[in-house]
Amino acid sequence: YHAYFDVMQSYNANSYQLKLIRCFLLSIFVPLAVTSLLIKNQHSIKSVDSRIFASISDNLSVQPLVPWYSDVNIERDRSHVLDQPKETIALASSRFALFNKNRGVCHQIINPEDPRSSTGSVYVSYEQLQKLFDAPHIEKMVCGASEDLIVWSGKFEEKNFFACYTSEDFNNDSELATILGRSSNCISYANLRDFGGRMTNQTDAAILASCNGLVEFHKSHKFCSRCGSKTVSAKVGACRRCTQCKASTYPRIDIATIMLITSPCENYALLGRKKSWPKGRYSTLAGFCEVGETLEECCVREVSEESGIEVDPLSIQFVCSQPWPFPRSLMAGFRGIANGNTKDLPTINVDENELEDVQWFSKDFVKENLKGGSSSLSFDPNEEEQKFHIPGKCSLARLLITQWITE
Repeated sequence: YHAYFDVMQSYNANSYQLKLIRCFLLSIFVPLAVTSLLIKNQHSIKSVDSRIFASISDNLSVQPLVPWYSDVNIERDRSHVLDQPKETIALASSRFALFNKNRGVCHQIINPEDPRSSTGSVYVSYEQLQKLFDAPHIEKMVCGASEDLIVWSGKFEEKNFFACYTSEDFNNDSELATILGRSSNCISYANLRDFGGRMTNQTDAAILASCNGLVEFHKSHKFCSRCGSKTVSAKVGACRRCTQCKASTYPRIDIATIMLITSPCENYALLGRKKSWPKGRYSTLAGFCEVGETLEECCVREVSEESGIEVDPLSIQFVCSQPWPFPRSLMAGFRGIANGNTKDLPTINVDENELEDVQWFSKDFVKENLKGGSSSLSFDPNEEEQKFHIPGKCSLARLLITQWITE
């Protein structure tokens, strides 16, 4: 460990060749350091002095990227639920997120007087659910015998989370507030995309996103694609099964690429906007992957189609992915560099059928205008945001942009 830093301090670590040397030295010294500590202290890897890894991570500028609407700690294995669905649902620890066909997702508004107030999740226990729906109806929701649904979405900290979807319009805010012991003006319903970026807890946002995607799947697959007969929910919402041919249909995920394209000098980013977006919003370009196309090829094609900018295919690098269940997308985030020379910005030729505007924005300008912003389509920008703003924290675009400006 000490030998590694002694070697590196004698070099200028900014050159490309020496970065390769750094990686080579790390591959030698880190295993040796860890092994020697394990032998000396007879502890597990978890007990190795965290300061060593912190120092190495800081030296290599390692920064984990955790997109919104995701949480690696949520368990997705539903085998325990399939074995005992009714018993699992009835557990005192089980929690249910409320969805309504016409009103959206139930949530809590922290400050009802503030239109940009932070929001929180609203879950009910099985006992509280029984006060909203009678037992026979709950059983129908579980077994798929009703248009209303109870769908398992995941497990977190020994709690099973479900989406409870009702198709009939209802206004039980006062009753629900009483059951939860909260003020009725704090309980609201809306599209998750409209308030998800204002949620204070990322795990709750990830749980509601999973619920939202599953609910949207069930709403749009009421009939069998093979024979046209009705389908019903099966496997606690994991799929839908045809009542005639018994074919099972599972949720479809549409993969889209979202890419931050920089100029050849890498001091400018290519950002565009749709006409339907709130005034002043600019974001990274994005598009759905075509049949027979790789994700990297999709990046190059979409940028060319929307902006006329040609991207160096060899510069395309994957960054991270993000669930975007509005209604069923998975965003794959990439970085890329436009073709050209480092002295001039490549010429933009906007396809107005795709976007209203595309521009090169300097790193300094974007850095100065990071405040505010939202991913909601109903967002009401203030005077400054009407000039320029990027999507909010729940968008992968902001993560890509933020990574670029902090380099």
